[in-house]
Amino acid sequence: MRNLTKNTKYGFRQRIIKAVRSLKHKNYIKARFNSSQYTFIKQLSLNVSSKSHVGLYKDNRGRKVVIRTIDVNYRGIEYFQQLTEANILRWFSKHKLSIYGYKISLPKFYGIIVTDKQISLIREYVEGKPLEKFSKNEKIRILNTCLEYFNQCSKKLRKKDIVIFPDSNKIFTFFVLPFYLFKVIIRDSKLVPLLLNYLYIFYKYFFSWQVIKNNNTVVSHRDLHQKNILVSKNKIYIIDPEVCVIAPKETDLSIISKFYFNDIGTQKIIKFLSKHLKTKSQISNFIILSIFYSIYLMANESKKSVLYKQTRNYLFLFISEIKPEVKNFELSLKHMSLTKKFIRV
Repeated sequence: MRNLTKNTKYGFRQRIIKAVRSLKHKNYIKARFNSSQYTFIKQLSLNVSSKSHVGLYKDNRGRKVVIRTIDVNYRGIEYFQQLTEANILRWFSKHKLSIYGYKISLPKFYGIIVTDKQISLIREYVEGKPLEKFSKNEKIRILNTCLEYFNQCSKKLRKKDIVIFPDSNKIFTFFVLPFYLFKVIIRDSKLVPLLLNYLYIFYKYFFSWQVIKNNNTVVSHRDLHQKNILVSKNKIYIIDPEVCVIAPKETDLSIISKFYFNDIGTQKIIKFLSKHLKTKSQISNFIILSIFYSIYLMANESKKSVLYKQTRNYLFLFISEIKPEVKNFELSLKHMSLTKKFIRV
């Protein structure tokens, strides 16, 4: 897989300007919300802290649509995230693929409404059973399909498309990890020995040659939890791509491991990882990304939240069971390499 972020000349500001111009050019941005075009059906979610609400509507064509509206007094990060998601959905609308017997896609993008105080994103309403309703083996098969979908979509990215996606590079993780770790220590001082150990492991692998030379990047969803994957017969819908980025190939693997270890079981997760981590550089990348995203989540989640507690448990499990098993993949790789050399001789 090639490095998708290489030779790109666009910074964050240029990406946003280009994204807005692209949406305006295609007539996706509308100046005002026309209530006569949409009939309210029900509210799907409400987030008071971020001043966002998601509703199910029917448009004047009879289509069910989801409209997520964010109240904005100024053009801050939430405003730009909506624009970014709009462009990401628009790009993925062109890429519906058949993989492992499933037809897989993201919801269609219909438009975005910008006013002085609100920004609303309009997308297709998709229905299906969330991944949590399936058996462990079915979950693994569907997750493999989702990962392959993003790998294949990444191959279709052209230079002009790369500007659509934010990128998450290794330098960013290098500098911000101590900040997030410090936030977690303030909240949860009992974790100090464990977190300091993780800090040592992170930088040990970060400076390894395997990580330095690995520049393979793909489009990563970064939020493939069970409610963001909907299945209807032979169709898979992946929703909520607002944190989608171009990142190292092992990014989604590290996040899936954290989301599913409790539900699928440690041994099945390890077996799942063994099929994807084929080189030393992939193993090293997986370890540093697992550490980074676990600490990042704990730094930004409420200490009382289910996700915080789940990730806290994962940190203990990762260092005692998952990391040693993943390191054993290296021994298997060495054995396979020696076997091949012996056969050649």
